[in-house]
Amino acid sequence: MDFTKPGEEAARIAEQKSGGRAGAAALSAADRVRSNKALALLAKNEGIARASASRLVEIVRDYPTARASLPRA
Repeated sequence: MDFTKPGEEAARIAEQKSGGRAGAAALSAADRVRSNKALALLAKNEGIARASASRLVEIVRDYPTARASLPRA
């Protein structure tokens, strides 16, 4: 799987939101549900203080490198 494009898109949206351009990064209802679920899972695993959109972007960005370093089954 190639997670480069989703990572770039997540970074773009996070940048827009941090710059106050939330309208440009509006999410559909289904995407809001998925985003909230992802944040809830992140809070459960890393704590409430780390559950943020920017942390999700970090995870998506780092996933390909982490996955590649795992032994093949």
